Amino acid sequence: HGVSSDILKDIDLEGVAHNDDQKVRDLEKHEIVMKILEKNPLIKELYDNGHTLTVVYLKRVSRKSNGQDFTELTIGIKVSPRIHQVIFGQQQGAIYIGFRRHNVNDRFFIKTCYHCQMVGHTSSECKDAKKKKVPTATLR
Repeated sequence: HGVSSDILKDIDLEGVAHNDDQKVRDLEKHEIVMKILEKNPLIKELYDNGHTLTVVYLKRVSRKSNGQDFTELTIGIKVSPRIHQVIFGQQQGAIYIGFRRHNVNDRFFIKTCYHCQMVGHTSSECKDAKKKKVPTATLR
């Protein structure tokens, strides 16, 4: 299951233009890291000592359950080997956000776009590729 998008409802977007999607997404990613650190003290200690915990992509999915609409987030994170050990060892494959425990899937392949080099989508879904054609080289 995804994470409820409600975890982002308290983000202060003051000073960020609503049409500046990249700044909004960067703020969201930072806020998610802070919420993970808030409820996972072992991960926070490692993060504070220089270990990696980065949100690499967010994907919103709208769903219906019991006649109600809600939005879930799929969050892709990149972690250091030691944080990985904590998540799948001491925390038994889970991360705590807010008052909920969220299961973590261990994946090694994350979709990457060859047009913009961003993760979470492919070139056929790339918004940047539609705006401008990226030059390609041919080897002979």
